Amino acid sequence: MAMPADPRAVDALYRIFQEITAVGRCLEAMDLKISDLSMAFSSIRMDIACFREKVTDLDQCLTTVEEHIKMVPEHDAELRTMHAKITDLVDRSRRDNIRFFGIPERKEGINIKAYLKSLLPKLTGLTFSPPLEFQRVTSGRPRPTIACFLRHEQAHLVLSTAQSQGPFFLESYEVRVVADFSRMTNEKRKAFLALCLQLWKMDIKFGLFEPALTMGCGIGDDQRDAPLANVQRREQQRALKDCIVKSRHENTQAPSASLCRCLEHAKMKLSSRFTSRAEYALQRLKGRHCEHGEKAGRLLAAQLCQREATLAILALYITHGSIIT
Repeated sequence: MAMPADPRAVDALYRIFQEITAVGRCLEAMDLKISDLSMAFSSIRMDIACFREKVTDLDQCLTTVEEHIKMVPEHDAELRTMHAKITDLVDRSRRDNIRFFGIPERKEGINIKAYLKSLLPKLTGLTFSPPLEFQRVTSGRPRPTIACFLRHEQAHLVLSTAQSQGPFFLESYEVRVVADFSRMTNEKRKAFLALCLQLWKMDIKFGLFEPALTMGCGIGDDQRDAPLANVQRREQQRALKDCIVKSRHENTQAPSASLCRCLEHAKMKLSSRFTSRAEYALQRLKGRHCEHGEKAGRLLAAQLCQREATLAILALYITHGSIIT
């Protein structure tokens, strides 16, 4: 016969069951939160990996930028040299040009070349033989008239006459004749003219030569600076050689793109210096045939020298039988 259950024990068991159920629900909620946290941590881990890649890329870009910044002064010097060469080429291309300021408007008619051909002898008082010829003449209002002479001697004669006689006058109009220089050359000339008074006060002989070469006399620094320039040139070449040896050694131990670029740049600079020295030496040589390279080249140079020796005229016979050496 079954014993009746104790109500207090049943209540205790029921409370225990409820507590166990509540704990299970809490554990389920904690599992959900832990899964959410694990997903958040995984996304954070992915973001950190992405940021690490970006930082690595930025570090590489920063290294490249620093290398380029180190090369900026050299590129700036090269650009300045190229700019100076371009300015010189522009000035040389304009050496036959002359600018005329003050010619009255609408005086030239429809043929400005014929007008200038008749005007220049009247202004300068010169006679041109052969007659004046222009490659092109441009005129605008109120711009100056620019004439490109076909013969450089005539352009130089007109400029020298204008500088010696001063401004010309045409029907009470002052006509100025100046050379046609580039903008950079004009700026250099203006900057030099501002220093003329100071040089004159210091009793230094000076001159402004074409197109804008400033020369000073009486100081003698050029002779004292020549040995110093040679010493500096040798030191720079020695530094380039040391840089090439060092970069080559480092590149063999730990190859990198930056070391290769540095090595190539140093080699190019050293090669350009040697090339300029060779060009200067060849310009000072009086010989026209240089032996270089393989045996065929030396043989050709020797044959050319022998041919020149056979074609040389050593003596002349005149009608009376005497010899003129």
